[in-house]
Amino acid sequence: MHLWRRARLTYDKGPNKDGMLYPDLAGYKTSKLANVMHSKMLSKILQGTHVTANSVHPGLAATDILMAPLKSVLPEKLYTIVDPIFRFISLDSAGGAQTTIFAAVDESLNSVTGKHFGHCRLAWENKLAQDNKACQQLWDYSMKMCGLT
Repeated sequence: MHLWRRARLTYDKGPNKDGMLYPDLAGYKTSKLANVMHSKMLSKILQGTHVTANSVHPGLAATDILMAPLKSVLPEKLYTIVDPIFRFISLDSAGGAQTTIFAAVDESLNSVTGKHFGHCRLAWENKLAQDNKACQQLWDYSMKMCGLT
């Protein structure tokens, strides 16, 4: 189950818990949802240009971007137990890249746009990502926050 399945979109920084603005991966879930919603809007904006915009979920990959923070928060003895188990159940870097590569170069997807992929195939989407009005609202908010409107 993707962590962003239960994500809700808010336009604030969320609760501050123990000095963390996004405790319990709340920011991660929201960012994944926003990624899917932005790619949907981008696909509409680019319609007719022969440019596609899709989002991908690479899967759980044991890369340094995930493993280094894990090592920094777990006691050393616990990490030595968790690390090999985690690496056994997750993808390596090359495996984690496959869905991104698939979405970028597979010729069968030349005209596929505004979709979400996982495990090199179409993947489930959060209901909010299917709401055109919500996607437009997020796009407009993002443009405003970036000073582009």
